[in-house]
Amino acid sequence: MKTKEMIFESALYLFSEHGFNASTIRQITERAGVTPGAFYNHFASKDELLKAVYDYYTTQCIQPQETDGDLADYKRFLAQHGPAALFEHITRSYLQSMRNEKLLRLTKIILMEQYTNAVAGEIAFRDRQRLLRSMEALFVLMDNLKYISVKDPQYTGRLLGYVYLGFSADNIYCYFLAGKDPDEIASRQLETVLRFLDDILILKS
Repeated sequence: MKTKEMIFESALYLFSEHGFNASTIRQITERAGVTPGAFYNHFASKDELLKAVYDYYTTQCIQPQETDGDLADYKRFLAQHGPAALFEHITRSYLQSMRNEKLLRLTKIILMEQYTNAVAGEIAFRDRQRLLRSMEALFVLMDNLKYISVKDPQYTGRLLGYVYLGFSADNIYCYFLAGKDPDEIASRQLETVLRFLDDILILKS
């Protein structure tokens, strides 16, 4: 394992177990088995390391994205399988990420730090806004393709984005604190989304 990766893995463990503020660069480097000088060869500060943790999280977690390429992928998926199957796919992808220990630690770090650390708060806010924007774009796409009938697809997509943010908060509580099965939680959430879609889908002959 390369030095940068060892530092990253060490920080991931310490941040998730003890918090960002309580973890020092010396503790990170001691756990990684490297010198403080080696740390600064790869990261300018602990805040920069936290940003790297967040960036890794966002690239690994499966979420609706806002790029044209992602929307093209969703357009193909919709054409082959329809809206309900798309949201089932999103749910399955999320569940898969919930079974990855590294991603669970990443999620825990972001949730722990977003209200006490300015950097964590900014990147968590950015992530929430990305989810809302991408959900807006997805619903505009579904409206353009005549899958749904709503007065304002962008508003409807943003509304469902907020629903997903609420789901996420429930998932974190149930998984980290209550020890409940993520499959059971996600199944109830998916049922809620599918019932919502059923009210706005255009029936095709």
